[in-house]
Amino acid sequence: MGRLWEMLNDGPLLPALAVSGKLYGVTLGISIALGVSVGLVLARMKLIAAAFEPYIYVLYATPTISPVPFVSAAYYVNPRSLSDSGRTNS
Repeated sequence: MGRLWEMLNDGPLLPALAVSGKLYGVTLGISIALGVSVGLVLARMKLIAAAFEPYIYVLYATPTISPVPFVSAAYYVNPRSLSDSGRTNS
C-alpha cells in the first residue's frame, strides 16, 4: 500500500492515468460521432443499408481487440505528445 501511495504522490501513475483518460475520451467521442452518423445514414437509405449489411455483420463477429494493431500502425499517436510529462524544459 505504501508503494501505491508513493506512486500516486510522486510517481508517474497520475500523469499516466491522465494520458490514458485523454486518449480514451477522444477515441470514445470519435467513435460515438461516427457510429451515430453511420447509423442515421443506414436508417434513412435502405439501398446503402442493404449494400453494407454483410460487412456490418462481419464486424459484429470480429473480436474487439483484433483490429488494435492495425489501427495503431495506421494512426500512431505518440502518448508523450498528449501530456506535459514527456516534455523537457530547455
